[in-house]
Amino acid sequence: RWNKRKYHEKKFTEEIGGRYIYHMGGFVDKNDALTSTAIQFVGDLLTNTVHGSLYEWVRNDLGWAYEMGFTSTSYGMTNISSEWELYIPLHSKKQVQHIRKEIHERILKTISDEKIVKAEIRRSELSKLFQYQTLSKIVGDAESLMLFYGRIYNEKEISKMTKAMNPTYLREIYDKYFSPKVVGEFLAIPK
Repeated sequence: RWNKRKYHEKKFTEEIGGRYIYHMGGFVDKNDALTSTAIQFVGDLLTNTVHGSLYEWVRNDLGWAYEMGFTSTSYGMTNISSEWELYIPLHSKKQVQHIRKEIHERILKTISDEKIVKAEIRRSELSKLFQYQTLSKIVGDAESLMLFYGRIYNEKEISKMTKAMNPTYLREIYDKYFSPKVVGEFLAIPK
């Protein structure tokens, strides 16, 4: 549940490297493999270092950050199926406000661009090329899939879900899980 969903700031004494770390995240109430694939796909589409649109913007266009990240955590068969978080370490509150002002427009532009979506499908498929080459990886993934979804999906099924990503479906995912109406935001500020 949200303690405080609306944008807020909090000072931290722990080591955050003197940076301002912008966090945006949300909950996913649907526990199915296609939705989870889509959530992770959007995160990767935005943050991967090959052609992630937010990464390109913040790192290359603005020169403000060398890193950013996206995580998605599933809780298996529970009331809250999963949560996701995007984080961007920056150097000032002014940079954070600039990012906040444009981030949703940039996300929408990215998920609407069929060429970018297809490039991410290809990158994702190539990155999984050697995913099941060791017994420990096969067993570990099978165990996770069984825990989270109650069944094991094979490589072809996983590939089919990835290839099902398209601008129309990604817009539905955005509206339900990434839009300003549903996300939470906070800024970790160094003390």
